[in-house]
Amino acid sequence: MAKTLYFTSAAATTHRGDNTAKLAGATSWWQPFAMSESRGVSATTATAASIAGTTVGIEFVSGAVALEWLSEPLSADFTISGTITGNLWGLESTMNDNTAINFVVDKVDGATGAVTQIAKSARVTELGTTPATVNNFPVTPTSTACKRGDRLRIRPFIDDIGTAMIVGTTTFSYNGPTAAVAGDSYVQFTENLTFEPAAAPTGSTYYLTDTAETINPGSATEKKALTTSGSSSVNAVASTAAGPTAGVQV
Repeated sequence: MAKTLYFTSAAATTHRGDNTAKLAGATSWWQPFAMSESRGVSATTATAASIAGTTVGIEFVSGAVALEWLSEPLSADFTISGTITGNLWGLESTMNDNTAINFVVDKVDGATGAVTQIAKSARVTELGTTPATVNNFPVTPTSTACKRGDRLRIRPFIDDIGTAMIVGTTTFSYNGPTAAVAGDSYVQFTENLTFEPAAAPTGSTYYLTDTAETINPGSATEKKALTTSGSSSVNAVASTAAGPTAGVQV
């Protein structure tokens, strides 16, 4: 029995928090959405900008942030070796754009976060223009052993059709609630993969209080983290920065 995972607009239950390379090599932060065993609730779209020339792949973005879709953790060990089929709805702005839609599947190690590519399609069938149409096609993966707790990472992307692209916009339609209409984008695995909900945190809860700490290990202002909550709420502020950042402390 095969397993189908749908592209949704719900936030993934984890994020990798990494500024890592896109297909074309430039690094990017990533916005993680959920790959779900259920369809979404309302069709939506994401876009990718084609270039003048050929490319090894351009991911879809939201603003300037690249998009990725993450599954829940696998509930058992699996080897993914059978055909993977993509069912991706999309369109290009004009027939001169010369874009095809493809997808790449990775394994994200549940213990280390290491990413291993399982499959990358190389379809060269050009997309149509409005309205969005479905593109259903298979890819043969590299046989990959996955452990319980690993996640699947899936990225749709655009590629040239063997003819140089021109500058334009390609649209990917996903999160649809209805089969066989725009937004019904999914990836189907030959294996009957099973998943488990992300584990809820367990252990002690610590509250950030406004009580001054008695130690002073550095230049920051020290406050106590206590197992009991404070008496009233207090606001702290941080100034945003232009562009990606490793973090701005409040």
